[in-house]
Amino acid sequence: METSTIFTLTNEISNFINVAKQELATGFTEHNGDNMTKYGAWYGLNGQPWCAMFVSWCANQAGILGTVVPKYAYCPYGVNAYENWGRYRRRTSGYEPEQGDVIFFQQDGVACHTGIVIQYNSSSKIVTTIEGNSRDAIRSNTYNLTDSYILGYGIWSGSNTNPSPSPTPDPNPVTLLRLGSQGEAVRNLQTILISKGYNCGASGADGDFGQATYNAVIRFQADHGLEQDGIVGPKTWNALNNTTAGGTPVLRKGSTGADVVKLQKALIARGYSCGASGADGDFGQGTYNAVIKFQADHGLDQDGIVGPQTWNALSNTSGDGSTLLRKGDRGDGVVALQKALIAKGYSCGTSGADGIFGDGTYNAVIRFQANNGLDQDGIVGPATWRALNN
Repeated sequence: METSTIFTLTNEISNFINVAKQELATGFTEHNGDNMTKYGAWYGLNGQPWCAMFVSWCANQAGILGTVVPKYAYCPYGVNAYENWGRYRRRTSGYEPEQGDVIFFQQDGVACHTGIVIQYNSSSKIVTTIEGNSRDAIRSNTYNLTDSYILGYGIWSGSNTNPSPSPTPDPNPVTLLRLGSQGEAVRNLQTILISKGYNCGASGADGDFGQATYNAVIRFQADHGLEQDGIVGPKTWNALNNTTAGGTPVLRKGSTGADVVKLQKALIARGYSCGASGADGDFGQGTYNAVIKFQADHGLDQDGIVGPQTWNALSNTSGDGSTLLRKGDRGDGVVALQKALIAKGYSCGTSGADGIFGDGTYNAVIRFQANNGLDQDGIVGPATWRALNN
């Protein structure tokens, strides 16, 4: 059994390395250092430094995220996760890395950058890596084993006795920040607050947790039902990283809770199965598949992430699966509406069922609603669809 486990894990690590190599081959480089990447978009922190999100994305593609590699966007959190698993080795311990280990780099003893070990030459003591956000790009770099820039390694094998460690804790950054804090973590906090409409003062994201940032945190906490203490701990970080600028939750595979139940009920009401467990509050594979199908049916990016556009599309379809239509809309839904109206003797104009909800279709809807005792608002919602389908 042990041999089988090690063999399977080796294949997964090989996939991890190959995913990184494929991304390296794309030659990706940021545009003007803006930190806008598909890795950040996947994680939900686009526009933020992305070395750790690159490692997490590659692990997710290889199917080892949360078991072999933790999900992290903040390098010190990655180190903490490996330490909790008993699978962290400091450079100063004399550990020699293996392919597939995660490498951490330091500044003043604090993890500041991360990447993936793709090769280690035990003769020359040279470590070869692939790193995201290395001079604003994906790059392969080499280091001497004793290079002081290396902090340590998150390992997957060797002395590891737990190839399937316990689930990763909360993947969001957990740096405790308060009035007087300074540095990159504060700058990250301020950037997120500003993106959500909370003013951090005239200096913006300056890395200094002053009174204006404190006030912004208090307002954010009040708006999200959190304790208003001005301290940014796990609950505040979680709320910051799981809401959009408009306040809707960003949900993805692995999310849990009441917002997932709400999503699942909306999908099920529209004919999208979330799996045998139904609306159980667990965003698993069944819910992911339902989201992908809904996104495909509504012309959205099929990323499986429920953000503002997907929530908007869900809110603009009725509970019976029919689309809410109004003047100005276009597409197959309008064609279906026009054909139903024409079949019942309501002219939609000389163009017929052309897929454009113009004046002719609007007038037809108003007449149909009047003749069927409905509100004459020209909007085709559940009541109008039911009358058309009867």
